[in-house]
Amino acid sequence: MIDLLTSALIALLPPVPGEPEQMVVSHYGQLPPGQSWNRLKDGSLFRPEQDFVAAHRTLPIGTRLLLTNPEQPEQKVVVDVLDRGPFIRGRDLDISTVAARKLGIYEQGVAQVEVRLLPAEEPPLSGILMSLN
Repeated sequence: MIDLLTSALIALLPPVPGEPEQMVVSHYGQLPPGQSWNRLKDGSLFRPEQDFVAAHRTLPIGTRLLLTNPEQPEQKVVVDVLDRGPFIRGRDLDISTVAARKLGIYEQGVAQVEVRLLPAEEPPLSGILMSLN
């Protein structure tokens, strides 16, 4: 049996790319008129209509993920985890508005998505190059 200290140390290890995982994904990025977004956990400005970013409760900031819509497997998007969340029970990952649109889940609001960790060979893109597509 794994003791509490061992499980805490395992949680601190960086994620390892491997098999895809199913996650409940929602999108964030729409605020009432007159309000503006603050900075993401990594310190960058959140631009939900431009940047392919995600929020996760425990994955390290800078983790890169490949998301695939299982209902439309040709719809894929790469996001960088640059924020913390979601803070609604039953949801595993929040993604920016532009990522949700490209993935084809914007209208649904919440969807099951296949998530795969990508190797951490490069620094996070913060969605800049992805938004040029």
